Amino acid sequence: MLTFKKGKEIDSYEFWMSPFWLRVYNIPIELMDRQMALDIGNAIGKLVAIDWKDRNGGWTEFMRLKVKINALKPLRRIVKLVDKEGFETIRLLKYEKLPDFCYECGIIGHTIKKCSFIKEDDGLSCLSPQYGSWMRAPIGTQNQDRGARRNGVELVMDKAKMSLEKDESQTNSKGGSE
Repeated sequence: MLTFKKGKEIDSYEFWMSPFWLRVYNIPIELMDRQMALDIGNAIGKLVAIDWKDRNGGWTEFMRLKVKINALKPLRRIVKLVDKEGFETIRLLKYEKLPDFCYECGIIGHTIKKCSFIKEDDGLSCLSPQYGSWMRAPIGTQNQDRGARRNGVELVMDKAKMSLEKDESQTNSKGGSE
C-alpha cells in the first residue's frame, strides 16, 4: 500500500513502477541459488522478493521473483544466464497476473488494436509481434494441488528502507496522521 507523507514532493513517488511476480523457467539446478535470483531480479528491475522452493523445501521447476518494473517501458521477454563455464543461455520470462498489454510494443495498458507505435503504412509490423500470450504464467495445472503453497518468500530490501516502511505502517495503523 502506498502511503503519502505531508511535505513530500509528489514527484518523489514512483507511480510508473509496478511490482509483478514473474517466473524464470528451466534454470539449471547448479545455477538456481540466491545470488542468481538477485542478479536476474536486479537486471529486470528492482527486486522485492524471491520465492523458489515448494512448501517442503524442495526445488521447483522455476524461480519466482517479485520485481518492480517500469510500466511505461516494454516488458522484458527474456533473461540471459551465464553458467560457470561461461556458456550463455536464454530463458523466457513469464509474468503472473499480467494485465492487458500490447503484443506489438510490449507496453502495459493498451492492446495491439490501440497501439500508437504501429505505423499505418507499415502493414508488416503486426505479422510477427515479439510479445504474446506466452508471457503470461499459467494460473495452475490440472495435476497441481490447489492448496499447494511455496516455502515462503524472502523479502529483498535494504534494512533501512524496511524499518522505515515498518514505522510508517505502524504509525498509519495507530491512526497517526502526517
